[in-house]
Formats: sequence, structure tokens, C-alpha cells
Amino acid sequence: MFTNTSWASYITATALLSAGWYLFVGFRYYYGDIKAIISGKRKLQFRATRNNPIDEEITSVDNSVTSLEDSNNDNPVLEEIDELIGKVKSIFRNASGKPLPKDEFTEYLTLLFIDYPSLMHSPHRPSLNELIATECQKQGNFTLTETEIDHLWNETE
Repeated sequence: MFTNTSWASYITATALLSAGWYLFVGFRYYYGDIKAIISGKRKLQFRATRNNPIDEEITSVDNSVTSLEDSNNDNPVLEEIDELIGKVKSIFRNASGKPLPKDEFTEYLTLLFIDYPSLMHSPHRPSLNELIATECQKQGNFTLTETEIDHLWNETE
């Protein structure tokens, strides 16, 4: 019965019919969403493929620092916190391709802490320690605990 139809023509016809069906369903039920995305009123959002708890912690710490910045832009301590976080993140960004030795990193952190003496007794210090510890854990080269980072702060006194 179907001996005159080749596999290539069968697959082509099936693919065209499937594409047509999915286009029909897409436009029929998602026309408003598609129109909003094309016009730029809405951005295309993708779901995360896996949940990484370290990324969630860093995001929550970043959001808390950002909310602190938004609540009080005139506070010089918050500006210093932002500078310190930027410098710590730049260390990891610069060493992303090569392993970063723990001793070198702790020495650099100590030097950074000396540059920010007003943060030594700041109430935001535990949050900074947590951010640095999670960044170290995220990089995977070595781990620094919050108590070790706290000890580095105490060395600068």
C-alpha cells in the first residue's frame, strides 16, 4: 500500500505537519505572550536547569548588600563594603582559569582588610565573611571558613 512512499518523503511530511501543528497551538494559546516578547514589553525568561545552593547564598548576600545600598546611599561604610566586595570578586575573576593558592589569597585579603579599617568593627562584617567564604567554596580551589576570615580581620589590628 505505501510502497511508493520513500522514508525521506515520509519524514519530511511528518516534520512539516508537526511544525505546522505546534505553530498553530503556539499562536492559538500563546499569542499574547509572543506579541509581548516581540514588542519588548516582556523579556524571555528561562528556568534554571539545576539549583545550586552556593549560587543562591551568594545571590541572597548580594541582594542584602544591594538593599542596604538602596536604603542609604549616603553612608560611606556601605560604599566601602561595595568596594571591598568588588575587589574580592575581581580576585576570583582574575584567577578563574588558574588555581589560586590559599596562602596568596589570605595575604591579599589581609592587605585588603588593612585598607578598610572602618569595616573591622562594622555590624556588616559577618555578612562580608559569609560572602568571602561562599565565594571560596564556589571556586573550589580551597575553602576558608568564616572563623578563618574573622581571624584575618583580627590580624590587621
